[in-house]
Amino acid sequence: MPERPFRQEFTWPSTPRSLHGEGSDWRLTASLDWARGNWYTRILGFRIAAELLGAYVGEHRGEQDVLIFPFLYNWRQHIELALKQLVIEAEKLLDVRKPAPTGHKLEPLWARLRSLLEQSGHGSTEELDNVGSAIAELHAMDPSGDAFRYPLSLDGKPTLAAVNRLSFDRVTAALVPVSDFFEAADTAISVALDAKGDLERELARP
Repeated sequence: MPERPFRQEFTWPSTPRSLHGEGSDWRLTASLDWARGNWYTRILGFRIAAELLGAYVGEHRGEQDVLIFPFLYNWRQHIELALKQLVIEAEKLLDVRKPAPTGHKLEPLWARLRSLLEQSGHGSTEELDNVGSAIAELHAMDPSGDAFRYPLSLDGKPTLAAVNRLSFDRVTAALVPVSDFFEAADTAISVALDAKGDLERELARP
């Protein structure tokens, strides 16, 4: 088994320690205030975390049986947040007034977003089908967002019971294009929203 780079010597809670405050190295201290309320920092953060876990397994060739769970959870959370953020932005662009998306089921979120992308002309049918296929597989493995976090469901049955083998490189190869497609759609929608705002302000001038 490879040596774990983050493993420390055994530590006992003999003194109180706080989670808050500056660390010993400014590069290890995150600033949360500038991105408060920002979707993208979390969307990007979960993708980076998934990619780092995949890179670790690829480099060290070990601990894949335990790291697969946080790896998949980070990818799933990334996809879920990207879907929700895109739904909000696309509905704003199309003047659709609906409650913000909630819940953790990926397929209904994708169905809602796909309709919006088709209306706004973002993505070909083939691209949308391919994105939908990957999301459907991810949703089937973990419909409620709990299977990668817990070994048992609420009714006491083992989660991921129908899944025996998963490859880090195959998962990455399937989900990176989905993530990249979402990022491109987000950029296009943001540009369109800016143009729409400019036009509305111009028309509102006396």
